[in-house]
Amino acid sequence: MIPSFAEYLQARLAQDSSFRQAVPAAATAFQAALQNGYLLGETLTTHRDASGHSHVSLAPFHLIFLRQMCASFEALSVGQAFQAWVSIRPGIESVLIMGKWVADPKNADIWENRVTDPRAYLDCYQGKNLGNGALPRGNDIQTALKGINDNFLHPNPYYYFRHLHMDDRDDGNVELRLDFFDHSDDVWLGFLGILHLVVVCQDSVSRMFTELFVDRPSLDVGVSDLESKARDWVRSLRAKGRFYDRTLTDLGLWPRVVAP
Repeated sequence: MIPSFAEYLQARLAQDSSFRQAVPAAATAFQAALQNGYLLGETLTTHRDASGHSHVSLAPFHLIFLRQMCASFEALSVGQAFQAWVSIRPGIESVLIMGKWVADPKNADIWENRVTDPRAYLDCYQGKNLGNGALPRGNDIQTALKGINDNFLHPNPYYYFRHLHMDDRDDGNVELRLDFFDHSDDVWLGFLGILHLVVVCQDSVSRMFTELFVDRPSLDVGVSDLESKARDWVRSLRAKGRFYDRTLTDLGLWPRVVAP
């Protein structure tokens, strides 16, 4: 049976309630990440570099990052971890583009002229080149972006089978079912993976801004604090298998050994 859209929305509401009841601290962690995002954004309106430039052209990319954070966190709150990874992807790319523009203002012209000069655009922004900018850990973040593309954006065999169920019925027919919501283990995997990836991106942006802007103090976005508080949770998820371990390490950028 195909549910109506109203039934789908009702199911999302029920999932949201279950999420808030399961781990109230999750919403607090999301809010802390958003607050750090707002503080980083203020830098673009209040500070200038050594040449007196404000770099306000970076602000739209930062706002996209904040919007995609909200969209991704909302998807997690209703049990749709798969969609959460899709939602965060444009935000991660926006952060990497910021790093390219800070590294060389000419990269902004290449980006703007990507239709008329696609070769220059591909040489600058495609693949590993996207991570080669002023953003600390840019290469790691670009690798995570590629992992999101490979695992969550393309209808490859993994994507095809992920939510698919085929059950033999007593009448000889086969019931085909596609899930709209993820198993709780995958939701919490998405929660820990995406949250850590977001905080790593914020830490990288913060360090880039400290180097770029005059008299701009460093903002501690809490990478070490998150890794300490979630240490045991991360270990328990990694123990569930290779997919969980690789997702946390390659996409979420969790260190392979989380410090005690």
